[in-house]
Amino acid sequence: MQGQSRSNKMATDKHATDADRLKALEKAYIDQTALAYTLNKLRGVATMEKICEVADVLKKYVYCHMPGTPEAHANYQKFQIKVNKFAEKFMERKKSIEDTTLNYDQKFQQQAEDNHSLKMENVALSRSIASIREKRKKDLSEIAHLNAIISSPEEQSSKVSSIDDTTVYVISPDKGLTYNGHYLFSDDKRRKKAWADARRDFDKLIKRNIPQRVYLLMGLPCAGKSHWASQKLVSNDRHSVIIDATNLNAGDRALWINQARKAKNIKICVVQFIVDFTTIAARNAERSDKKIDIDVLERKQQETQYVDPEFEDIDEILFVREDF
Repeated sequence: MQGQSRSNKMATDKHATDADRLKALEKAYIDQTALAYTLNKLRGVATMEKICEVADVLKKYVYCHMPGTPEAHANYQKFQIKVNKFAEKFMERKKSIEDTTLNYDQKFQQQAEDNHSLKMENVALSRSIASIREKRKKDLSEIAHLNAIISSPEEQSSKVSSIDDTTVYVISPDKGLTYNGHYLFSDDKRRKKAWADARRDFDKLIKRNIPQRVYLLMGLPCAGKSHWASQKLVSNDRHSVIIDATNLNAGDRALWINQARKAKNIKICVVQFIVDFTTIAARNAERSDKKIDIDVLERKQQETQYVDPEFEDIDEILFVREDF
């Protein structure tokens, strides 16, 4: 029954003339080809069979299997050619889209693989650079450390010439903390003034239009910094300014370094004192005027940030071993 019904439906032709049939076929062609593009599908949408079905025209008219005038047959043949050409163009377009999509997918996949490879290369390169930097820092630290260990103060004296006191300036905030023979380390107001005075004096010195080297001392109290500064064992190729302070962290050092970089012709050398804590504690215990609570010393030791020449804006670093 279903087959009979379908056959009757397809056999139905409501048009009285060939002109009416061709008009219905043209309208169905326009609608169905547009739908084919929308759905990206030809079969069951814009085939001759489907167009005839939508137009209610029997296919045998289109294929000239029914009586008709020569003109009508010619017009039906033109319509056949039109539908066939559309089908060819549609399939070519569909294949082109599929090829382009496949091409794009392949390129995207290749690009993703290339990007992954580049990322892996970047990771490997970053690790290699980090390893080289770390090795360089270790080598620099070990060489300087060994030089400091094998060099006695007498040997250092023979290698570095002392120069006239007028060319070496020592800036020590501690000088402003001594009043009437008493060391007022816990006086916050006096300590702030002492540091402000020291930085003002330093600013005046670095404004001189002469080649200078700043020796930025770094070490715990009782490490021997003031003793080293008083010896003035500095290079004689530049005028020297010695900053005699603990400078235990990068922030403290950066304040002096940034201030020093305002000068036109200046080098910055950090002098790091290597002293074991037992020696520090023993020296502190022997002090009568500048003794510091042992818990304060321990806290300062724990908070110490050693110099990183890779990231701190310095030109030189000198290690001094002071546990003799």
